[in-house]
Amino acid sequence: MAEKKKQHYVPKFYLKRFASNDKKIYLYDIEKDTFIFNGRPVPYKDQFYENYFYGEDKIWENRLNDLEQKWDISFSNVINNNYNNDDIDNIKEFAVYQYGRTIFQLNLQIEISAKLANELLKVYLTNTNNENPQVLDMAEKSSEEKAKEKITPAKLLDTFQKICGEVNDLEFKHITFDTRETFISSDNPITIINPYVNNIGFGTIGLIILFPLSPRDLCILYDKKIYTKINSINKICKSEYIMEILNALFFINAKSMIYSIGPFPKKLFKQANRKLWMKNTKHSYVSTFGTKKEGFVVIDRVSIEYDKLPYFFMIDREYWEINSNFRTPVPRKYNADFQQKLQDEYLVFPKILSRCESDQLNDEYILNYKINHKRYYLLIMKYWGK
Repeated sequence: MAEKKKQHYVPKFYLKRFASNDKKIYLYDIEKDTFIFNGRPVPYKDQFYENYFYGEDKIWENRLNDLEQKWDISFSNVINNNYNNDDIDNIKEFAVYQYGRTIFQLNLQIEISAKLANELLKVYLTNTNNENPQVLDMAEKSSEEKAKEKITPAKLLDTFQKICGEVNDLEFKHITFDTRETFISSDNPITIINPYVNNIGFGTIGLIILFPLSPRDLCILYDKKIYTKINSINKICKSEYIMEILNALFFINAKSMIYSIGPFPKKLFKQANRKLWMKNTKHSYVSTFGTKKEGFVVIDRVSIEYDKLPYFFMIDREYWEINSNFRTPVPRKYNADFQQKLQDEYLVFPKILSRCESDQLNDEYILNYKINHKRYYLLIMKYWGK
C-alpha cells in the first residue's frame, strides 16, 4: 500500500476515543437505516477516509499529521482536566479545521457553487432567448463539473486555515458526563448552531460550536455575552435527559454515518430525530427570487434545525428581549461598516418605508420598526463596548 494513501476526513486520533479496548466502534448509516456489520463493532482505523482525499502530493496530509499530534495531546489534557490556554487554542483550531475537512462540507460547497453558477447561467440564457431544454441541461452539468474542479478538500483546508482566528474570542467550556448513556459522534462531528440570529458565520454574534471530545466529554465554544448560563454550570453533569438531547443534536447534524463506543441508545432512532435529519440534509442553501430575466440569487448561512436544546443555551435576557425579527447578524468584533448598517436600519429605512404606498406600512408600523431597530443598535454598541 502506498504511504499515506488512506487519508482520513475524520482523524484517527478522534475516532480512537470512541473505540473500545479492541479498537472498534459501532457504526450506523442513517441514510440507509442500517447498522453496519449487522450491529457488530468494526475497526475504527478503516472508517472515514478516501484514497488521496487531500491530494497525491500529500502536502495537506503531512500538515494534518503534524496538527493532529498536537490536537491529540490537547484532547487528552482537557479530558484529564490538566489543560492550559495553549490547549484551548488547539481545541478551537481543531474545531475549525474539522468543520472544513469533511465530505459533508466538500459536497455542500460544491452544491452551492454549482447552483449559484447554474442560476446565473439560466438568467443569462433567458435574456439571450436561449431557453432550449438541452442548453439548460448542458448549463447545469457544466456548472457542476466546474464546481468540482474548483472546490477540492485541499482548497477547502486552505480557506479554513485562514479563518481559525475568527473563533479565538469564543469562551471554552468542558463538561464531563457521568451518565448511563455515552456520546455518539458522526462523519460531521462539529455541530455549529446560533440560537440568537440563526447564522453560522464563524465571526457572528451568538455562535455556539459544540462536539464530544470523547464518549463522556463535551466541548462547548460559545459567545459568552449571549449565553451567560454556560459558564456557571457544573463541570460534571449527571442528567440523562441532557445527554439524550445532545445526542439527538449530533444525530441530526450527521451527513450520514454515526458511531459510538457501545450499542446505540434506542431513543436516538425515534421518528422526530430522523425527520429533522432529513430536513437538514435536504436543505438547499441557494435560493432564487424575482423573474427569469431579472432574478437574483441568495446564499443562506443558516444553522441546522433542531427542536430542543439544553437549558444552559438559554439566551441572556437582555438580548432575548429583542424580537428575533430585528436581530441583524453582526460580527462579534466591532466593525464600522456594520455599525453604519445598523444605523441605516433605524434612521434611513423608515424614511424609505414612509414613501411606500401600502396599508400595512402605516405610521404605527414604521414607528415600531424604528424603535426596535434603534434598541438593537444600542444593545450591539454596548456588546461591542462602544
